[in-house]
Amino acid sequence: MRQKTDPGPVRTTSAGARGNGKKRSPRNNRTIVATQAPLDFHPLANIFPLLEGAEFEELVADVRVHGVREPIWTYQGKILDGRNRYRAAQAAGVEARFETFTGTYADALAFVVSKNLYRRHLSESQRAMVAAKIATLKLGDNQHSEGPSIEEASRLLNVGHASVERAKTVQRAGAPELVEAVEHGKLAVSTAADLATLSELSKRTGALVLGVDHFGKLIDTGTRGSSAKEGHADVVLALLGDRQVNGTITNTRLAIRKLRDGPSGLEIPFTPKDVPISSTDKDGKPITDDDGRPETRVVLDWGEPGEAAAPTDDWPPSLQLLRRILMTLLADAGVDVTPYADGPTVRAIDIRLIRAEFCKQYPADGDAKQKAATRRQAFGRAVKLAQSKSLIMVREIDGTQFVWFASKEEPNG
Repeated sequence: MRQKTDPGPVRTTSAGARGNGKKRSPRNNRTIVATQAPLDFHPLANIFPLLEGAEFEELVADVRVHGVREPIWTYQGKILDGRNRYRAAQAAGVEARFETFTGTYADALAFVVSKNLYRRHLSESQRAMVAAKIATLKLGDNQHSEGPSIEEASRLLNVGHASVERAKTVQRAGAPELVEAVEHGKLAVSTAADLATLSELSKRTGALVLGVDHFGKLIDTGTRGSSAKEGHADVVLALLGDRQVNGTITNTRLAIRKLRDGPSGLEIPFTPKDVPISSTDKDGKPITDDDGRPETRVVLDWGEPGEAAAPTDDWPPSLQLLRRILMTLLADAGVDVTPYADGPTVRAIDIRLIRAEFCKQYPADGDAKQKAATRRQAFGRAVKLAQSKSLIMVREIDGTQFVWFASKEEPNG
């Protein structure tokens, strides 16, 4: 399948290339190639996800300044390694150098994995998605030979067999946005596999399928992986309540968190009540539990629906983007850390992940370099302002700088 690339060929160069545009390199299995025609991506290259958003823009800015430092490798007339460098060269309008890989199909697969696995910092879920693709490959020039088994793909990508099976479920039954969420590290493959299974079950049976999840420590962040899960669902309902100091729950309500093609935010209050069951046994005696008490059932007494009350908010408009991103990432990729000795455990996120997502969403004008600079400066200002208002906490732990909500952002429940 032809991959969508930016229009226009990459200007290529081959030092000393004459005649047919090729010059043998003294190194094995490599030929410098000069070509002016746009190239497709090889199927083996496509087992790894492309760079997108801020990461790709940063690569374009670097290529514009320093050029394409590594060659782009081709195999069978298609790009085997260097798709992102190729796209960046097109966007930056710079020259790129091509070299040809001349090994076997299996050698080419090993080459792609070796080049990408250690160059890119992929999560276990992302590696599982790659391994699942490898396990479905047909090798050989005619694509008839069986490719690596799941066990072999698991070892090649250093990932568990069960994770690869889940990844296959996601690729087979998951919606495109679900697959993309896992491939770009926004959702765990285990969660995505559950969602894909629910969707497949609904399609096969025609039944309404409900998945039950729970909020974490911060209600505002939603459930873990909420952005991808809720994007995949037609309806999201949330049972909410306020926990009091004495442990009782008040203000119970059902919230319509999402309704596809309909309004969201509606809340319906309810009160749970114990209702005795007026049933008797064969001797006419009331049915009781093991303690001799009459059996009851809980029913919900529903109130009138209404809009959710607007919460008080200490976050100014200029910080709402940072807050929204922090909430989503804490749910999707947060980790529990203990910032201070003998202090509480908090859910935090690597500041690099926040910066990358912030740069993807923050609007900016100019060329790639100017937009990248504008976004980095905006992110720095936002973090400093949020710190000055005691809205977030930032601390370096074992070489990684973590960010988490200040204690006043934590819910009472």
